[in-house]
Amino acid sequence: MGFFAIGAKNPSTFSIASCHFNFWCVPRRPLSCDYFCDIGLRLALPHVSGENRRADASNVSFSVYLPFETNPRSFVDLSSVVLNPKTAALIFGRPVHVDATNGTITYDGSSIGEGTITEKVVAIPREGAAIKLDKSGAWYSVWEIMLPADALHNQSLYTRFRFHVEGAGRTWIWKGWASGKRGALLDLRICDIRESLEVAEWDNVEKSIVPIQKLFCFVILPEQFLANTVSPEFHYLRLLEGLTWQDYVDAAGDHHRLRKLAIYQWRYPKSSSQVDVNNPFRIFMDITEEFGVRFLLLSFAAIVVGAFFGALAQDVVDKMGFWELMAGGMKSGALAVYAFAQKLGECVYQITQ
Repeated sequence: MGFFAIGAKNPSTFSIASCHFNFWCVPRRPLSCDYFCDIGLRLALPHVSGENRRADASNVSFSVYLPFETNPRSFVDLSSVVLNPKTAALIFGRPVHVDATNGTITYDGSSIGEGTITEKVVAIPREGAAIKLDKSGAWYSVWEIMLPADALHNQSLYTRFRFHVEGAGRTWIWKGWASGKRGALLDLRICDIRESLEVAEWDNVEKSIVPIQKLFCFVILPEQFLANTVSPEFHYLRLLEGLTWQDYVDAAGDHHRLRKLAIYQWRYPKSSSQVDVNNPFRIFMDITEEFGVRFLLLSFAAIVVGAFFGALAQDVVDKMGFWELMAGGMKSGALAVYAFAQKLGECVYQITQ
């Protein structure tokens, strides 16, 4: 099983002050969902003189280990939404001052135990991100990200990017199948190498993993997906107004009709420890899909099938000349079911428009 982590050939090249990890499950059609993963990193570079920094520019890169299947077109840079004051305030959950000229953001970090935070926002060009096909498979993948040389004159950097998920693998497992899906199991692991031993391509990866000093993990689900079991306990749960976040989602070319979504947040660690191979972080959720469009469509299909066989049975009774009273009862029942199916169909049509 794969996991999420940031790796480097020399883990002391930089440190990760904090990491934002967002897993999105967004309705695409009544019977399907799209998945994508947004990652935001606050990187702290050691103080190095200008000449040495320029000489080492080509060596500042990192690997992103993902528990999903991706393809070479999955990567999208999100620096434009970070430098947009409207969407930046949504990302950081507080007012953000954006200096578009210098490409920096400034905000109050008191809620996470820090003072005023000012960081250079780094855009990752498309040629700066490449999937490592020899280390990727059907339910895991590895990407190599190269920091642009002109960003290395700054000691505090922020970069944010998205991966479109081709297959969620063992991270998101549906309960049921096809149109009969009734929920899912979410198993998300961060810096957890225990069950990655079966991935031969990730041998000795633990030596390259960079510790995460502060982790902010988010899982965003359709509002009708309710978590029956959650481990560990989340920091908060709230409704996310999809229309408010529409610009953020669309910035990467994802055109979804967002409505209400439920967002779960975890903050880790709560003490002075960090997230690393010796102190991994895991999330497990048992999710049930409550009354929603999928439920309405399945109910409608069941009623239509029931009405069809009811009408067929009534026709057989008429032809065989069985008791008139019995036939009348079955006919009335079939007509009632048919009328109810019509009303439910109208309701589904209105909801899906």
